[in-house]
Amino acid sequence: MIISGYDLKELVDLLKNKNAVAAQVARGLYTGEQQDLTTKYLDDPYKGIKDWRKKKIVPICRNITEQIIDKSGLLFKDGLPAFALTKKNKVHEASKYITEYVDYYDFQSKIQALDTTVRLLKSAILLIGWDTEEGRFTFDILHHGNSFIIHDGKLRPQTLIHRTGNKSFQVITKEFFYDLREDEVGNVKLVSEQDNTFGFIPISLFHDKNAPIYGFTHNVDTMLSDFNFALNKQLSLLDYSLAWKQQSTLFSNVRLPEQLTLGPGSVVEVEQADASMNVFIEYRTPDIDVNTINDILTNWANMVAGAYSVRLEADTSNITSGFQLVVKENSNLELRKERQRPFEAGFSKMWDVMSRIIKIVHNIDLSQYEFLVNFPTPSLPINEKEVEEIWSIRIDNKRATVKDYLMEVKGMTSDEADKKIIELNGGVNNGA
Repeated sequence: MIISGYDLKELVDLLKNKNAVAAQVARGLYTGEQQDLTTKYLDDPYKGIKDWRKKKIVPICRNITEQIIDKSGLLFKDGLPAFALTKKNKVHEASKYITEYVDYYDFQSKIQALDTTVRLLKSAILLIGWDTEEGRFTFDILHHGNSFIIHDGKLRPQTLIHRTGNKSFQVITKEFFYDLREDEVGNVKLVSEQDNTFGFIPISLFHDKNAPIYGFTHNVDTMLSDFNFALNKQLSLLDYSLAWKQQSTLFSNVRLPEQLTLGPGSVVEVEQADASMNVFIEYRTPDIDVNTINDILTNWANMVAGAYSVRLEADTSNITSGFQLVVKENSNLELRKERQRPFEAGFSKMWDVMSRIIKIVHNIDLSQYEFLVNFPTPSLPINEKEVEEIWSIRIDNKRATVKDYLMEVKGMTSDEADKKIIELNGGVNNGA
């Protein structure tokens, strides 16, 4: 069977390309598969650690990928955008159809997951379907790791293949939905086939800060994944070296009794082959330049931080804990504005697909209305030190009072603020 010039096995193999692997790794790191993926990384003959299992090195993992993405200008942490249909610049009652056939909580979770997926992989696809039993829309998030789009010479989608399970797939063309199954040896067979009553491929594309120059989606940027693996590798080596430093290796030029334990006041009888030999018994440990390692990782961390508009601060105060990274969010409105623009286009296309399905299923024509999307105002991270300094200046210059500070910053009521001022003044209310 041939679909868009590919047989069934060739279609499935499209999901095994370089971008697909990179996306699966990035998603795995983000969702918590750090241990398994780091283990595979350490096994790599070029990037990993030679004989790390024989040396009993324990993989140490930090999910720096999740920490960075979750603090990197996400759009919907503070709520979903508001959608409306307008006519002659006025919101119309037809707006009800936007949410009429949507499970709000499912839609909310999908949009928030879409946001993180786009931030991580730079592009994602929202597949929109219709559940005939529930009478509602369905939403699935696709990306390089689980889907592939075949397009014509004018970049119009002709065929979409996406993974629906470990060994199951769906192929969507303008005419049909095909369900495929791959067996254990890689053979692919057709399981079912049904008409595509929509007459089009119901998808909307979302991009991070801009649309790709060519093609439907951006290639996957591996910089964050590479950094996460390098960090895990260095943490593992550092943990191994510190354990070695705490439990030194014993060196000697004579035969020592088996199961020897040395300590304060120990007396050891040795077998000396030559009476004139200078006997030495010495514990030795590796010479670890932790500062150099930390400097290298810090420089790399700063490069990654700049790319994702976050601040990475290294905490090296405790050597036994290894290299610690603290991720802090920047108050970057410009980043959110950059990310908002392509999402507006994505939501507009999403509604175009939804309205076409509503017309097919319910014979309701909504083409006369204009779709409008309003994004929630972001709550920016607060620099507490800066806030305290600003209020100190305002109070010193008599442009504000301590009571103003307690009510605005600490959220106290007027009575609570008065009581706190009396407490601060040793029981005297001076009206501050």
